[in-house]
Amino acid sequence: MDEEILQDFLVEAGELYENLNEQLVELERDPHNADLLNAIFRGFHTIKGGAGFIGVTPLVELCHRAENLFDKIRNGEREYAGGNVDVVLQAYDVIGRMIQALQAGERELEAADASLLAELDAAVKGEMGSSVEMDAPVEVVTAPVIKLALPEGVDPDGEISDEEFEALLNQRDMLAMAGQETAPTEAPASPFVAGLDPDGEITDEEFEAMLAGLQSGKSAQEAALDAAKAVGVLADPKPAAAVVASPVMAEPVKPVAPAAKPAAKPAVVAKAGEEAESTVRVDTKRLDEIMNLVGELVLVRNRLLNLRTLLQNEEVSAVVANLDHVTMDLQASVMKTRMQPVKKVFSRFPRVVRDLARKLGKEIELELEGEDTDLDKNLVEALADPLVHLVRNAVDHGVEDPQTRESQGKSRVGKLILSAQQEGDHILLTITDDGKGMNADFLRQKAIEKGLIDEMTAAQLDDKSAFELILLPGFSTKTEISDVSGRGVGMDVVKSTINKLNGSIDIHSVLGEGTIFNIRVPLTLAILPTLMVGVGAFNYAIPLTAVQEIFDYDASQSNRIDGRMMVRLRSRSIPLYFMRDWLSSHTSHEPLDHAKVVIVNIGTVMVGLIVDHVRGQEEVVIKPLGAKLQGVQGYAGATITGDGRIALILDLPGMMNRF
Repeated sequence: MDEEILQDFLVEAGELYENLNEQLVELERDPHNADLLNAIFRGFHTIKGGAGFIGVTPLVELCHRAENLFDKIRNGEREYAGGNVDVVLQAYDVIGRMIQALQAGERELEAADASLLAELDAAVKGEMGSSVEMDAPVEVVTAPVIKLALPEGVDPDGEISDEEFEALLNQRDMLAMAGQETAPTEAPASPFVAGLDPDGEITDEEFEAMLAGLQSGKSAQEAALDAAKAVGVLADPKPAAAVVASPVMAEPVKPVAPAAKPAAKPAVVAKAGEEAESTVRVDTKRLDEIMNLVGELVLVRNRLLNLRTLLQNEEVSAVVANLDHVTMDLQASVMKTRMQPVKKVFSRFPRVVRDLARKLGKEIELELEGEDTDLDKNLVEALADPLVHLVRNAVDHGVEDPQTRESQGKSRVGKLILSAQQEGDHILLTITDDGKGMNADFLRQKAIEKGLIDEMTAAQLDDKSAFELILLPGFSTKTEISDVSGRGVGMDVVKSTINKLNGSIDIHSVLGEGTIFNIRVPLTLAILPTLMVGVGAFNYAIPLTAVQEIFDYDASQSNRIDGRMMVRLRSRSIPLYFMRDWLSSHTSHEPLDHAKVVIVNIGTVMVGLIVDHVRGQEEVVIKPLGAKLQGVQGYAGATITGDGRIALILDLPGMMNRF
């Protein structure tokens, strides 16, 4: 198969697959939504068409059966309920695995399990126990059988493109609406006339002429006559039975209102085509290269800003100021090209919550907010696992079962809210549930039982610190290990991943009311806002997201407890660390008179770092360390400062492991 065509198919199929995930779960809540049914039908059809074009037969066979089932469902012959839902979701999962296999380089896929294909066939035939019940007689509404003329050159037994499919849908809707003008007991007047073969094909010109006539308010017969005149094929007009009312139906069917889909005007179609041509797919590696070059430009900009201050030349200052403005705009534009909506992550959670709640016997409603919030593509990928852990944790530990909720005066259905919003140069992700909340005393006791903390430490923890115990490795409140939870590794993964992203996690909980997890991460990982500090003769960069506050060091305000220096800050004891002990070659442990204390958050722990100088804020571009320095704890990379010197970027979690 052609590799370029395959990659185009994988991009399109991936987008359709993600959309189907959300649409299938939504359809379970609203099984008669005509728009959803049509969208899902088209999704399976489009994947099937692309797979058939590149010759992936197993994917074609599976999508074809799913497409057949949804054709029955949207026509009212079957219902999206019970066994039909289960078999469709199974097919959806297998389709996802096939797409992933193609992305991984496999070119010969195994056929779907024969039992799954058989179940899909049974669902199409109404043998899954979820088809429309016909015990009571149903009034039969005589519906016209509409023959659609395929565009010229289209094989009636082969595949059609999306544009051809949409054209047929429009044609069907127009003819159906035209047929409604005739009394149900009479056969609708045919819109075809002599010269327009009812059993043959019509040209695009004939179809456009008919469409224009219908849009102008003319009847179907008048529109067809005008079309025939326009293309010069009008002979003696005589009706031809191309649209026939079916007097007898094979089986009674519940009437279903046709999906209201307005016919597209030619001008609108042309505009849509122009917009499609104005976009281009670019390899993400190229975007990374461009971002790297912009990063270099930012470093040069910082250097020039520093020189402008030294030169004190008005002309140079004006040029540098203009360069600074252009660089900022360019940086913002390139960052936007790397941005993706957080919906790319959120779209998987309706299915996750649905399956897990069903497995645990719970009823949970998931709300997604701020899905259009954009953030760096690397962050989108990195946040997937932490959010999955948090959502599963909320479903398993947070929301109670329906009986318990009712006994407490709550609604049977628990609510889980997943939201995203931008706050300055950060993204705030929030996971909120209205479940049982967390018991701080219970968490302290569990941590003592597992040997994670001693009783004295537990007694000193306030409730907020007790909530953060769930982030410790090995901590779990479950007494039995299951495939959902109990091993004490999920929340530890969340903490370590968020730390690597220079983010922070905050927990709020009220017993009996629910829990809120707030995650803050930077918009991008390519350019990092930092606080530049001086220790000895060198400068170091501390990620600004971790910095809470800065104040002058005063030895008289610090105390030594259990051999560790501590400072009291608003009724909270915070450990102090002298950065010169580790970062500087100076042997003196006494800080300078003008030393500063930088309070930082490292994960869920707040500490004070004593530095010699605070230089100020600066945006830096992270450069990886050389091969010989890879793996050294405490350093995240390096950068070039505005004065042309090299500064190391500190990795605070790694640095704390060295203290």
